[in-house]
Amino acid sequence: MWDRSNHLSSNMDSAVARPVGKLPAGAHNFKRMAKQIAVALYHRDHFSRGKARQTFGYEAYHWNIMIMPQVSKGRDCHAYEATDASEIDLVTFRMKNPTMDWWLRSKENIDPSLSAKLLGRIVIGEVKEGVSSAQLRDFFAKIRLPVKNTHPQQSCVTWAVDAIRALQEQGWVLEFDPEQFKDWALVYADERMKGSASREPGVTYYRF
Repeated sequence: MWDRSNHLSSNMDSAVARPVGKLPAGAHNFKRMAKQIAVALYHRDHFSRGKARQTFGYEAYHWNIMIMPQVSKGRDCHAYEATDASEIDLVTFRMKNPTMDWWLRSKENIDPSLSAKLLGRIVIGEVKEGVSSAQLRDFFAKIRLPVKNTHPQQSCVTWAVDAIRALQEQGWVLEFDPEQFKDWALVYADERMKGSASREPGVTYYRF
């Protein structure tokens, strides 16, 4: 299990912790060969700005879970996300998922630096050494997918929160309140939307 004392320092004095732009105390003790677990946040064009940002709240950004090495060297990251996207089948040229139901998208061996919409990543844990890509796919496939037309609304954000809870049960992510984390992540994403003027790095570590 990921050890709190080695990897993160806690701050129980603030109701909502704020993103920080440097490694937390002890972050250098991450296992060199272990893969990190991060929540990756992506902008959604006009939904992430102005009045739309305030209206959509957490859903103003796309969320997924990314498994990545400490130092990426290209196509060595894996991302898992809930999406309702409808795509064109390049063989049949027919629309996939025409009803726009939620489904699990696994993107393996990707280079995050090639994504124009990636805002940043928040490291929350690490995968036990020896876990294969197939095992990761099976793990995330068990996370309940969002359901359309529900209240409260379900989305990629609620799926990511459910994934965090499952990862905590697995012992790969520290015990923290995912609801509080959502507020923290939103502050981080808003700051990253400032582009080159942002005071936050592209990869940060969650403190709570």
